[in-house]
Amino acid sequence: MEREVEYTGFRWVIFTLIYLGIVSAMATAFVAPAMAQKLITSLELTTTQFTIINTAFFLGLGVFGLFGGILGDLLGPKPMIFSGLLAAGAGGILRAPAESFAGLLLWTLILGAGAGFILVNGAKSLANWFPHREITFIFGLNATSVGIGSTIGLATGALFPSYQIGFTAYGVVVLVVAVLWFVIAKNAPKGFVLPRSQSVIAPFKIAVRSKNTWWITLSFFMVGAGGAGSQAILPYALEAGQGISPVTAGIAASVLAMGVVLGSVAADVIAKITGLLKPNIWAGLIISAASLYIGWVTAMSPVAWAMFFLAGFFSAGIFVPTVQTILLRSPEIGTSYLGAAFGFGTAFFALGAFLIPSYIIVPLAHGNFDLVMIGFAASLFLGGLFILPASEPRDTVLAREKAPKEPVTPES
Repeated sequence: MEREVEYTGFRWVIFTLIYLGIVSAMATAFVAPAMAQKLITSLELTTTQFTIINTAFFLGLGVFGLFGGILGDLLGPKPMIFSGLLAAGAGGILRAPAESFAGLLLWTLILGAGAGFILVNGAKSLANWFPHREITFIFGLNATSVGIGSTIGLATGALFPSYQIGFTAYGVVVLVVAVLWFVIAKNAPKGFVLPRSQSVIAPFKIAVRSKNTWWITLSFFMVGAGGAGSQAILPYALEAGQGISPVTAGIAASVLAMGVVLGSVAADVIAKITGLLKPNIWAGLIISAASLYIGWVTAMSPVAWAMFFLAGFFSAGIFVPTVQTILLRSPEIGTSYLGAAFGFGTAFFALGAFLIPSYIIVPLAHGNFDLVMIGFAASLFLGGLFILPASEPRDTVLAREKAPKEPVTPES
């Protein structure tokens, strides 16, 4: 298939639009954690309610990302990404006038749902537009958008005079990207035949038969709890538990997010050095778990900044692009069912980010933030263990690059 497809420079326009869409949606979501005291005071929220608000974004992202991935396999990624941008922009803006916990929760879920459509179908669109020899690097580069967006939101949130202005400003940016995507984007390059199913649930059925899908999904669940959950709570935890100012706490959390960014870029380099994919995940998650807790207990020292960076680098930074490559290179998944498989994993990532912090870690800690951070670190550690039974794909970019003399058989 690759020899018949015209991979032109337009693929970088597609990449840029997807990247901007994810960055703007994530920034819209992550201004909230950086405005902890403003939101808690204005809406009279409890710590548990504030946790639910921030992690509800991931719930919407995961649940609707699953359906968005299935629909993207059926209809193509362009309309699904456009729908996601509209939902994320509207959800972000309409959070501003919310006057209660319930209202803020509803629009946060819609914001997350839109982000899920963008994230899952963005991966599918990139798999359509880029040749296999570039795909691991592209997945890693695209994954930096999550960290860049959350970094921007966390670093700038406390600078807005009110949370209403912050929510509205970033929501408008998302809608601008939506217009650009609608006008410019296409589903696939010339010569690429979109593999579409005749049934909405057929891609899902095929994806869940894969052993790799299930083990990766379980790992996704725990990484969501430990990685995304900790990132959503960290600014408030540093402020309330360590006495750090809101601006400094937001910057500290953005350092963790920047680790995610650089880890995403480095995932391809590390994979080429090791020649493998799966060990990079489990080793990275164990390092991340240790770094997160060390960063917490040394939060008033320069060591903490380095530890938070490593926690992000070795968690979601390495994890997301690497599991995307594993799924893409799994013969039973490939480009045809990547949307459903990645959407399934993303759904459990979001469930982990929502359920475990909101209903297990934070309530059981009873305000003890030391126990909260231990819970997040333990979740990352378990995520590393769950990836161990997954299969290392034989037909990988790495294998092809190490054996260039052997003929390459394009995937069907």
